[in-house]
Amino acid sequence: MARRKRKSKKKKVKPARRLSLPQTGLKAFRQGNYDAALAAWEQVTHKSPRLEQAIAEAYFRRALREPQNKGQGLAKAVALQPKEARYLYHAGLAAYKKGDFAAATSCFEEVQTIDEAFAPRVALLLALARLRQGQETATSACDPGRRSVQAVWHKLSNHKKQQIQLAQAFLQGKYEADDTAEPLWQGLANFANGRFAAAQSHLIQATKDDVAAGISHYYLGMIAARNDDLAATAKQWAAAWQANFQPPALGDNLGEVYQRLAEERLAQQEYEMALRAATEANRYKKDNQLDQLIAYLQQKIAYDAASAGDWQQAQDYWQQAQVQGGSTFRLACNLALAQEREEAFDEAAALWREALRRRPRRADHPDAITDDQVARLWQRTAKAYQKAGAFEEAINVQKMAVKWQPDDLTLRMELAEGLLEDGRFQAAENELERILDRNQDHIPALLLMGEVMNASDSWWQSTRATRFWQRVLEIEPNNAMARQNLIDFYIEKGDSYRDWGGPMRSQAIDVYNKALTYDPENNVLKIKIGGCYLSSGDEKAGQTLFDEALAADPTDLDLYKEIIVNWLVVDAYETAEQVAQQAAQAVPNIGSSFYVSIATNFFYNNEPDGAQSWLDKAVSVATDDNIYLEIGQTLLLVPNSEELGRKYLYKALELGNDLGRVHMLLAIFSNKMRDMKVADKHWREARKFARRARDEELLEEIEEAKMIFDNPLAGLLTRMMGGDIDPGMLDLPHILGDLFDEDDDDD
Repeated sequence: MARRKRKSKKKKVKPARRLSLPQTGLKAFRQGNYDAALAAWEQVTHKSPRLEQAIAEAYFRRALREPQNKGQGLAKAVALQPKEARYLYHAGLAAYKKGDFAAATSCFEEVQTIDEAFAPRVALLLALARLRQGQETATSACDPGRRSVQAVWHKLSNHKKQQIQLAQAFLQGKYEADDTAEPLWQGLANFANGRFAAAQSHLIQATKDDVAAGISHYYLGMIAARNDDLAATAKQWAAAWQANFQPPALGDNLGEVYQRLAEERLAQQEYEMALRAATEANRYKKDNQLDQLIAYLQQKIAYDAASAGDWQQAQDYWQQAQVQGGSTFRLACNLALAQEREEAFDEAAALWREALRRRPRRADHPDAITDDQVARLWQRTAKAYQKAGAFEEAINVQKMAVKWQPDDLTLRMELAEGLLEDGRFQAAENELERILDRNQDHIPALLLMGEVMNASDSWWQSTRATRFWQRVLEIEPNNAMARQNLIDFYIEKGDSYRDWGGPMRSQAIDVYNKALTYDPENNVLKIKIGGCYLSSGDEKAGQTLFDEALAADPTDLDLYKEIIVNWLVVDAYETAEQVAQQAAQAVPNIGSSFYVSIATNFFYNNEPDGAQSWLDKAVSVATDDNIYLEIGQTLLLVPNSEELGRKYLYKALELGNDLGRVHMLLAIFSNKMRDMKVADKHWREARKFARRARDEELLEEIEEAKMIFDNPLAGLLTRMMGGDIDPGMLDLPHILGDLFDEDDDDD
């Protein structure tokens, strides 16, 4: 029989008991929340005596906690409980500190009558309050007519009685103190009577007493001021201030004396001491003249630091001057110079613009600058933007420089160069035309116009560029840049015609010969022309030029390489071998790189089988076993060389040469061949050997290489390196050269 489930009885939650206003206030009071306590208690309509006591206590405690509302709170507490000695005592203290000595006297007298226990605590305060009102405090005990004064007087110690008697005498103009008086009173008496040397001696003693230290330092400062000793005056008054002796005029006096001290140090060219004094003055007084003085001193110290080569200190002081409010044309220029020194060119450019914005407009201003100087500052701003990589802004700013000096051709040239670098060929051409309109023989403009034409024209129209370079040679026949531009132009043009082959070779010969007219001793050019003759079937003409080139420089291996490649192009392998033997005879220790370089040409010409014999020659002349690694690394960048490259790298593995690097290169070859499983194996091995050798640089190279060949572009790179795409399209040798460069950095 199934058991019945017992119904669970839900417990009823009792609602929280609502507190009454007195209880709410009491809870807040116990938590120290006197505002909430008073807010609750003040709402009670009929307040019991006990609640009124609590309210008074809350006002009293809040007043002690919040000094800004102290007087008002204490007044409320006293009003509610006028016979509470604690409230009256603190109300008297507050009134005394405010300078309301009559109110303080009233409170202290009332305290004496209410609670005898407070009498010793208020006796001195009451005596001082009366003293500050000009009322007599010191009296003899036998004077029955002054019982209220006697009530205070007999409660004071003899030491306090003596001090009050002296103070009362001083207030009455009786500046005398006998030898039994403390040093302070003797010092004050001597000061009042003009005996300053004696006063100084006593006041120095008095500074050792914490109570008397403040006023003693103050009067020592007064003595120093009489002697026009600004440094001593400032020192003594600052000590008085630190000792909490702070009469109303002392702050103003400190500000004034420190400022005068700063001006005195400035006149003596003691700039750092002047700045310290001016900074102290700024603690006690605030005015624009003092701010300007501080900013001037900061700039002066910064300039001296920069002159000494300490640009960091200079920048720190210039920045302080800027914060101080010294944002002037001169300061902005100095800050810009400092930022340039730190190579913070974007900040420098912004500061140069700030300087230009703040430049004086009145011609009679001491910092006024001419239109030419304005243009130079815009020019400098543009250069800062260029160095910061903000090329568009640099061009805009350079236009401002030209606007201020439209006939300055140097400024216009810089604008044209910036436009050309930014790829704005038409704008560059327009600017250069403006320059040539002003001076048709301006050589820099003619040279640059040729570059613009060469960069912007189609290859079949690009002969316009030569007009400008030839014009330069007419004006200045020995101009090396114009001559070199023409040589480079004709060589590049000739290479294009030669690569077309067939009947275009004759045009290549014509263009190469034009280059040769500007550089008759260029042996590489002679070999290029000879190669064109050779490919056209005129072997005799080609051989004549080859011989002429080698006769001029028989030890130049680059010439031999060019000649060998030209013979290989026409399949004259035996002749190529003969030239190689000729090179080996002409250059002792010819080196393996010569043969490796020749071997790579077979791959570019899709004849990989011809490379082997030349690589064998490279191995035969090598001085160590690293040749296998060198050949493998070279073939990495050569199309259709994967099998041969891996062959030499595996040989390097057998010999144990730089195993980490060899595995990395094998991984790349495997990527090229799309053999990812083998590639992964070599990546792992490469890391292992690099870690074992603790070669951090190689580890970094491995990770960068893997990132390149394992990413989505790896297929494109593989096609490029496999010969399907010309590596020159993305300058792959340069990319991989950077990758494997040991000196490569993060930039």
